[in-house]
Amino acid sequence: MGVHNQVLIALIVYCLHVLVQLETNSKRKTLQISRLLKAALWKPAHIWIRKIKGKVVP
Repeated sequence: MGVHNQVLIALIVYCLHVLVQLETNSKRKTLQISRLLKAALWKPAHIWIRKIKGKVVP
């Protein structure tokens, strides 16, 4: 049961990363988006959205 839950959570996280990639029209790969989201986890959303889009963050 635990492994089943872990696989489902991993699929959900992957789908969320793909949705972020589609919503931001980013050319970055899923791994790059994952790293950016982890680095800016507790910062406001507009900061990591700008990072994913490749814009300069003030």
